[in-house]
Amino acid sequence: MDAARPIWTEKGAKAGSALTDLEHQAIVDRGRIVGLWDWDGLVNQLVWRSFAPADEALRAEATRMEAWIRENLGDVRSFSLDSPESRLTRIAALRPD
Repeated sequence: MDAARPIWTEKGAKAGSALTDLEHQAIVDRGRIVGLWDWDGLVNQLVWRSFAPADEALRAEATRMEAWIRENLGDVRSFSLDSPESRLTRIAALRPD
């Protein structure tokens, strides 16, 4: 069931992707990947998308995480050469259509 969910990528959504194919950080709830997130360093914003409609608890946690990143990290990189500019197309894939 979960394996057939689309994974949003720079090249569009693709179904049946392996966990090694994730271009974003995973949102995990009780051991299950329920969505994906990334950090837009140009506007200091958490960009996220869930596979199912987000409930109030998930939205509240996203808001809390965004504030924590801003206050404590300033940026979130996936690898050492990652930059806010290099993430733009990857982040666009997470934004709602």
